[in-house]
Amino acid sequence: MRLKGQIGFLFIFITLLVFNDLYAQNSSTKVQGMTLVIDPGHGGKDPGAEHRQANCMDEKHLNLRIALKLGDLLEKYFENLRIVYTRKTDKYVSLEDRVKIATANNADCFISLHINANEKSEVHGVQVHIHAKGYRKTERLAELINKELTERANRSSLGIFTYHDRKGHLFVLQNTSMTGVLVECGFLTNEKEEKFVNTDYGQDILASAIFRAFRSYAQEMKYNLRRHPISVYRVQIAASANKIPRTDKMFKKVGLKVHEYKDKKNLKFPYKYTVGRSLKSKDIQKLAQKVRKKGFPKAFIVKHNEYPE
Repeated sequence: MRLKGQIGFLFIFITLLVFNDLYAQNSSTKVQGMTLVIDPGHGGKDPGAEHRQANCMDEKHLNLRIALKLGDLLEKYFENLRIVYTRKTDKYVSLEDRVKIATANNADCFISLHINANEKSEVHGVQVHIHAKGYRKTERLAELINKELTERANRSSLGIFTYHDRKGHLFVLQNTSMTGVLVECGFLTNEKEEKFVNTDYGQDILASAIFRAFRSYAQEMKYNLRRHPISVYRVQIAASANKIPRTDKMFKKVGLKVHEYKDKKNLKFPYKYTVGRSLKSKDIQKLAQKVRKKGFPKAFIVKHNEYPE
């Protein structure tokens, strides 16, 4: 995302909305359920940062993919979390309308997703933006997102930025009254990061990191979001009576990270080895076909119920 075009006019008075935000963010009252607005930046006639490399997508498409993956995880994990999207297709939504959507839905939380650009191709890393310091809930959500992106997703980070740090206001953060963050998921102008965010794997990593941060935030703030397991699909490539080292030459030819789990119900071959992970069966079917061609002709799809880590 480029700051140009995103800078809002600095209000010369403190509005009632900001007053309400200060009050809300210092309250830890337990509530029933929650409304989250997920905002995939840009869209339609506004491409955002444009792709540099062949077979890569513009920012608007990547923002939407990560947003839908994040929402899919949250919808499957929480029973009483209401999720509202500012867009679910490639359409243009103005900054003013994004704010209106969040306000009209009385959102408790607002997460805007973007991917950055810079004149210097060596610049890389995620960024988390907030409006200003002093909003306890917003600061905490930003801290958790930054932590998950660096520690669990293994992404480098440029840190958490306020309007003072970036020397300008971001319209959607300045003009929404709920807990709000804007996440820059990398730089399309950096070759490695552009390749990463253009893969399903990269998008899954980013979405799951933000998911884990939001889950921790909701728990800390005592939102009563009942959880339940989600169904995930994997491709099983082997089963054994004894453990097989993941470094075994048999696994090297698959070219993917191998996961091991123990099936306590299967006394003969309790150790199972799988690759891949998807919430959608059609995606895992494509992976299964590739795995069979790589020397595992009997590979098959397995379905697990699990709580996301």
